[in-house]
This record gives sequence, structure tokens and C-alpha cells, in this order.
Amino acid sequence: MQVAKCPENKPVLTAAKPPAPPPPPFAITFAPSLDPPELRVHVKAHSAGRAPVDLEYVLPAAPVGDVVVSNAGFVRFYGEALKLPSWPEKTHVVIDFDLAKAPVETVASSFGNGKHVEIDVAPSELVKGVWMAGSVFTANFDAYEGIDHFSWIGYSAFDPRWVAAEIATLRSAVDQYFGFKNDPNHPLPFSMLFTADRRSAIESSPISIYPRWHGVFGVVDIDAPWSVSARMQVALALVGRYLSVPGYARYAAREILLASGTMTPAEYEREVDGEIAATLFADKNPVAAGTARDALDCNKKSASAMQRLLRQLAATGKMDEMRPLAREMDFGRCFAKTTMTFDELDLGFDEAKTRAQKVLVGVHGAAQKAGLREGETLVSIRWDEGNTEKPARVVVSRDGKDVEVKYRPIGRSKTAPGWHLVSGVDLATCAR
Repeated sequence: MQVAKCPENKPVLTAAKPPAPPPPPFAITFAPSLDPPELRVHVKAHSAGRAPVDLEYVLPAAPVGDVVVSNAGFVRFYGEALKLPSWPEKTHVVIDFDLAKAPVETVASSFGNGKHVEIDVAPSELVKGVWMAGSVFTANFDAYEGIDHFSWIGYSAFDPRWVAAEIATLRSAVDQYFGFKNDPNHPLPFSMLFTADRRSAIESSPISIYPRWHGVFGVVDIDAPWSVSARMQVALALVGRYLSVPGYARYAAREILLASGTMTPAEYEREVDGEIAATLFADKNPVAAGTARDALDCNKKSASAMQRLLRQLAATGKMDEMRPLAREMDFGRCFAKTTMTFDELDLGFDEAKTRAQKVLVGVHGAAQKAGLREGETLVSIRWDEGNTEKPARVVVSRDGKDVEVKYRPIGRSKTAPGWHLVSGVDLATCAR
């Protein structure tokens, strides 16, 4: 009988597990759900000298508003909706998306694209951002002038790729105007986010642009063309990073648009004449009239002197005295002074009350002459903001049918000095 020998017991060597990385000082996880439509938020934070934070809550979503779940299958929300602990100091922030309950593909935000983003920022800055999740398309521009990340969801009437290139060019032009020089080794990223969807039929504009953290965000109606109105909104958002005075910002925006070739001389003429009209009908909107007056006053200095003053204001918050200004307004060699008739933009009803109640309130003037009636249900409204030449299109429900009424939205008229584009000049030389 043989006895089997047991092999010697030898120690088994196993690799030691690396220590788990420490949790980030501030972590926030978003878990959107399409059914039910909601956004779950989980915040965990810790720091020496602070009480630890472990906060979880749900934000209800709606078709419109700060937290949106769209019928088109995307999620969008603004930072203002978030409940965050007071934390103004910069720290390492980790942002994650849990998409288990939202069958969407990718994520983009003001702070970086992707389901997982790490960034050094004050957590209180998160309220200035915007996030969107869905079928996100992107176009990136990495250059000496800076890094521009453009992301959008949905299909629009214009090609977002060339709009992205245009906005990247405009961003560089604005930075150059104010003398900002990007560090080529550590360029600051600039984010541009768009969502294209069917906007409310009674929105004042089919395209709305908002400044968001270090970038811009736009809501675009799927049928809206990319127009000078949208370009002006973008330019104002970009200039707003340097200037907080509305009139000076408006002056700089139109000058930069003209110089960069994204506003034609004819569009520039309409912008200037629109500012003059706003001052003539100041009782209609005193705030808009004040902004327009400041913008026009800037043209009483040379373009180079005004640029120097605005750079000074952007850098220090102060600038040399603007007044008294003895010079006449000057818009360059392409524009000549003439006597013109200016029409007041008047939709012919109380816009604010009509939007709130969704029925026509205070019908008068051009709208009344065109056949609109007090109390009719408003279905949709579209007009070219600031332009009295193009007709307003108002659709109302009448006798069970949708009826479109078109008319020029004008009220009072006044004759005053204005500016017109000189015929025969080389349009390429119009920028001052």
C-alpha cells in the first residue's frame, strides 16, 4: 500500500491592492429620467474645517423651464435650479452623469463634454452653467487664439457647423478688441451650446442667446434662420464678458460685427437707425432709449479713441470722462447724414398681458386696422425685432379656425436726422 505524499505547503504571493484614491473634495452626480421626467441630484463634499455634505434631491422636469425633458428626446437644465452648499472657494469638482434611466447618448455642458468631467472651479460657479444630454454633435476649434468647443442637439434650419466657425471667429474678434491675449500654453476653453427644438409659438424671438459661465447658450426654433438678430445677441453676450454698461456694450458689439464681416453695412445702417428711433420714442421704453443714446454717444469720438476708453473700462472698471462731447456723430466714410422718417415699433396690443393670458389684450393701431380683435385667442406670433419694415405675423383662433393676420407693426412716425449707406462706396472699407 502506497501513501501519497502531500506536497509542501508553499506561501502564495499575491499583489497588494493599491489604496483607493481619496474621494474628491466636491462631487455632484446627475441622474436624469425620462419616465418619470425628473432629474436626481446627489452632492457629496468634504473639506477640512467644513461639515461634510451628503445631499440628494429630485428636480421635477417639464417641457419648458429650468429643467427640461423634451419630446424630442433630450434633457437640458440650468444651474440656477440646483441646490448647492455655500462654497465660494475654488476646489477640485467632479461631475458625473448616470444615464441608466435616460436612454440618451452623450452629455455636453458649460464645464466640459462627457459623462465624467473634472474641473478646478468654485462649486458656487455651477449655478452659471447649463447641461444637455442626448444626441450631441460637436465641432471643436483649437487654435492659438483659444479653444472653442461647440455642441448642439437637434436639427435646425441652418448648418450649425458654419455658425460654430462664425461664433469662434467673433469670439476671437471680441477678445482682440479688448486686448485680451490668451496664454498659448494654457488657453482658456470657450463653450458654445445650442438646443434646437420647436419653440413656443408665442415666444418673442425664434432664437435666444444667453451668456453662460465662460461661454454662451442658445435656444433655437427648428425653423429659424441664422440672422443678424441672432448675431447681435451673440456679440452682446461676448462683449458682456468685458462690459456691463448696456449702451457701451451695444456700440462695441455692432462695431465688432461690422469689422469682422458678420454684419453687412446695410444691416449696420438699420441697427444705427434703430438706435436713433429708440431715442425718438423714449416714452415707449425709457430703458431701451437710454441704452441707444449711450451707444450713439460713443460715435462722437473716433473709433480708436473709443476702443481705448472701453479697454480701460474693461480692465479697471473706470474710464476717462465721456462728456462733454463736442463732435457730431461719425459712422465712417460709408455713411452720410440725411433727414429720415422713423417709425415707432408697435405691435398694436399689450405684449406682456397678451403672452400671459394667451388672448389679445389692448388691441389698437395697426393691429386693429389689420382686423385683430380684443380677446381673440393667440396661437402664434412672429416678427423681426426692431424692424418695422417686415410684417408681423399673428395667428389667432377665429370661428374654430387658425387665421393669420399680417401687418407692419408701426405706431407713431417722426422726422429726424439719420444715416444712410452711401451708394458706390467700396463696402469692404466701411469698418472704421
